[in-house]
Amino acid sequence: MKKGFAQVVTIAAIIIALIIVGFFAIKFFNKPASNTSSITSKNSSSTQLPQGNSNAVLDQSVNNIDSDLSQLDSDNASSEQGLNDQQIDLNQ
Repeated sequence: MKKGFAQVVTIAAIIIALIIVGFFAIKFFNKPASNTSSITSKNSSSTQLPQGNSNAVLDQSVNNIDSDLSQLDSDNASSEQGLNDQQIDLNQ
């Protein structure tokens, strides 16, 4: 009879341990991402395009678009560099 009681106690202890581990896993690993609402655009040079169709207005619009595309290329290059970063050997 003592052998059966020991098995029941062991199984109960395992179940209680799993419940405790599950509670802590849910509590600590399901935290909402912080600072997601504070993400803003770095490029504030894009404003509303001027209205009209004169050469000066169109030139300004093209220059604004070109500036935005240049900034996008720079951001893309930085992102690619970060993605292609190689792991360093820490055993030196």
